[in-house]
Amino acid sequence: MGNARTQYVHFTGLSEYSKVSYKISNTKCVKATIYNKKVKLIGKRNGHGTITAKVDGKTYKIHYYVWTPKFGSIIGVLAKDS
Repeated sequence: MGNARTQYVHFTGLSEYSKVSYKISNTKCVKATIYNKKVKLIGKRNGHGTITAKVDGKTYKIHYYVWTPKFGSIIGVLAKDS
């Protein structure tokens, strides 16, 4: 993800009781924080990796690339659709 690109991954068709968990393969280039019931991904340095999201027991793999990140810029958001 470059300087001005923010990507959103939405999981639709989930109930309010659905569980969404995630794991980041390369924490050297991406930092994750939670706000507003969403996972915010912040680019730290150039690199790539995989986010493994588990939604109600089903696993999804999301591949990402980070290049030239600005300090503290949001590069992606994982969220449940409302």
